[in-house]
Amino acid sequence: MTARRIGGFRIAVRAATTAPFASLLVVVVVALVALAGSIAPALLERTGTETVRAALGHAPAETLDPTATARGTAVPGPGSGQFGLDPALADVWGGPLTAAQRIQTSLPPPLRTVVGDAQVFVATDPAVTLPVDGPAVPSNSVQLALDPGLAARVRIVEGTLPTVGTDAADDDAEQATPVALSREAAQTLDWAVGAQRRIGGPDGRLLTLTGTFEARDPDDPAWRHEPTGLAPGIAQSQMGDIIHLAMAYAPAELLTGMAAEADGASTTVWFPLLVDRITGENAATVAAQLRGLAGENQSFAVNAGNQFYTGLVMRSAAPDLLDDGAARVRALNAVVLLVAIAPLGVAVVVVGMTGTMLAARRAASVRLARARGASTARLAALLGVEGLILGVVGAAVGAGVSRTWSPAAMAVCVLVALTPAVVLAIEAPAAASRTARADLGGADRPHRRRRLQVEAAVVLPALAVLVLAATRIGTPGIDPVLVAAPLALVALASVLALRLVPPLVGLLEAALARGRGLMALLGPAQARRGATVRVAPVLAAVVCVAIALFAAVFTATVAAGVTATARGQVGADVNLTATGIDAAAQDRLRALDGVDAIAPVYADPRVVASLPGHWVSVTVYAIDPAELARVQQGVPGALPLPAALSEPSGSAGGDAVPAVFSDVLAGEVGDATLTIQDIPIDRVATTSTVPFGADARWIAVDRDRAAPLIGPDHTTHTVLLRLDADADTAAVAGAARQIAGAGAATVTPAQVEQGLEADPALQAMRTALVAALAAAAILLVCAIAMTLLRTAGVRGRMLGLLAAVGYPRRRALPLVVWELAPPLLVALVVGLAAGFALPPLLIPAVDLTPFVGGSIQPAPVVQGWMPGAVALGFVLVGALAVLIAAAIAARATASATLRRVDEEVGT
Repeated sequence: MTARRIGGFRIAVRAATTAPFASLLVVVVVALVALAGSIAPALLERTGTETVRAALGHAPAETLDPTATARGTAVPGPGSGQFGLDPALADVWGGPLTAAQRIQTSLPPPLRTVVGDAQVFVATDPAVTLPVDGPAVPSNSVQLALDPGLAARVRIVEGTLPTVGTDAADDDAEQATPVALSREAAQTLDWAVGAQRRIGGPDGRLLTLTGTFEARDPDDPAWRHEPTGLAPGIAQSQMGDIIHLAMAYAPAELLTGMAAEADGASTTVWFPLLVDRITGENAATVAAQLRGLAGENQSFAVNAGNQFYTGLVMRSAAPDLLDDGAARVRALNAVVLLVAIAPLGVAVVVVGMTGTMLAARRAASVRLARARGASTARLAALLGVEGLILGVVGAAVGAGVSRTWSPAAMAVCVLVALTPAVVLAIEAPAAASRTARADLGGADRPHRRRRLQVEAAVVLPALAVLVLAATRIGTPGIDPVLVAAPLALVALASVLALRLVPPLVGLLEAALARGRGLMALLGPAQARRGATVRVAPVLAAVVCVAIALFAAVFTATVAAGVTATARGQVGADVNLTATGIDAAAQDRLRALDGVDAIAPVYADPRVVASLPGHWVSVTVYAIDPAELARVQQGVPGALPLPAALSEPSGSAGGDAVPAVFSDVLAGEVGDATLTIQDIPIDRVATTSTVPFGADARWIAVDRDRAAPLIGPDHTTHTVLLRLDADADTAAVAGAARQIAGAGAATVTPAQVEQGLEADPALQAMRTALVAALAAAAILLVCAIAMTLLRTAGVRGRMLGLLAAVGYPRRRALPLVVWELAPPLLVALVVGLAAGFALPPLLIPAVDLTPFVGGSIQPAPVVQGWMPGAVALGFVLVGALAVLIAAAIAARATASATLRRVDEEVGT
């Protein structure tokens, strides 16, 4: 008995070296699935990083850097290092730089790794500079700056950098402070090298310009925080005069004598935010840590003079932007997870199909090994080891090519590596025990019982998942039940399709029984026997159709949301802004060709309003409710205009002014009464935003009731335009700008929509849907091809027999079509039903507001052309798949299949 068992073991081992094509097919398919599963998470991670960084690009870079400015001057002294400074300078600035560095090193990771070295500079309050003698100079406002890092950032153009004692003429002469200006600033201020000026008036500090410079790197982050140090700025006085702004750099060593001027100076400490180190994974954490940093006072020694000083408060505009980007990343990950789970299930089934094909080649060897005494358990273990080796080799190749080792990628690789082992260990002994001819439409009792068990194992959990998922329809958020719902739905649909095919084909066979032609009789009979109706192609077809329809609905939903958001942000067909749009210009806009109506915002001043115990600053928008209502017809999120807005209100007194409140202001007011100019404001409606302002605290009032609040004379800066249906928006917008005059600007919904569409997360979401659909289509082709290859023996025997009665040997395509068309068409119908069920199940769970840019979740959009387009596309893909698969399967000739042993048929 032992010898017989050993012989059986040797037979099984020898069998493992046979059928190289089937073994190679397992390795190749596993490698391809592992490669796709490894690349997808890496691409998703890269897209998330691009999304977060794109969100940060919506704000000026200097506002992103954690920055704190304190009144007073930094306390000079040595520190713990040189910081790349000369020894004399390090003895003065080492202390402030060490204190700033201590703040940086105390930051938690990952925030500590995404900020650069701390920077410190001191600047006096802006003051005018006047020449000591000579002609008048341009109006100016200059800050005296002390920056220890200046010398490393600049290149001298003329003269020299200022140093301590540069302009000491003699012991009795007034000591002038040497300064340097950028070349552009010196030219703008008309200040020649060597010339002297006083800053702060006739009795102010005497300055001598010792040199001019240019930046070694104009993009150095330091210039963002000292912008007028490199390029002079411009301000406008109350009289309308232009004032030139500049920063003059004095020797940084002068910090030791600045304590007396602390009341007129400030110290700025900042860290450059290294955007290239922020990723989609750490964005939310960095945002939270930046908020925590802003909520704590940091220890930093300052000569505060008469100012009350408790420490530095580091603020940044990055947290809100990072949260927006992180929200887009979360939404993108949720969409990808939901649409990828079903194709991944199909991929696993296809990998299992390769294991089944290999198991069919091992069936004869298993029978022989059993006859020689090998136990079923030992054979199953050997076959499992063989499948595991093939799966591990394939997964290693796929992961090695992708070179990504994320947890998600490794999970996919492990899953597809184990699949051949499990399938081969189970299917090969079962195939060896099978006795009935499946190609004749029969199945033995163990096979039928096993099919019922498998279907029950699929249907019952799938129904449970769908019931649980249905109970949370409309609830936002992704959980494991919802992730499993798409796979459960397509699995249930596939079981239904497989059960519907035989009776439907039987009806078709009965209908064609009286027809003429060989294929009219043989085709339905061959299809009804179920030799080709396998799980993999039906599942792939259902997934392909369901994902295509879901992708169409999802894309249309997001597109509709983007369009609605864009139109809501603009508030009309055209939003025109200018420095001033008088009544004459408004009349010309009304008469402009293509304009149906206009709604000016007659005034938008910011006034001081009173609440019990404190004051608030509020923007008052004066509007004409009738005009605005006409212009806002069909605009999503339009400003609410209740009738009470134009009627006297007595809820807060007879003289109360009715108004629409921003939700921020309404939250602050609560049950109290807001008053402006001692006039109570009666809240008649609340909304979040308006298309003609970005302030958080505002009210909108009827223009006829606005004068007591804001006065009689105000300038109109914004006009909303409603256009005729056939108007050229671009042409009308251009004409409106000409009417409004120089500096006018227009915004249209199309422009806003283009900006929203450029979001990397939105583009990646659409790419993911297309990729999932393409993957399902490829898997469908693979499943059909492997199915036809697996049943090539049955088909070849049939064609060989038909050749004996005169049927052309090469005409296998009609037989293939009859075998595949019924299950694929049934899968099409069932897949469409699954596709219609997915959007209401999945879309409400995904927060789409980060994609569409608004605050309202768009409802699913289903258009009538979608099912027809999906069906047509599926028919084309299915026809191509059948043609390709038939060509591949045709390599098995009739003569070869007739020589094949019957034991391999039907497995």
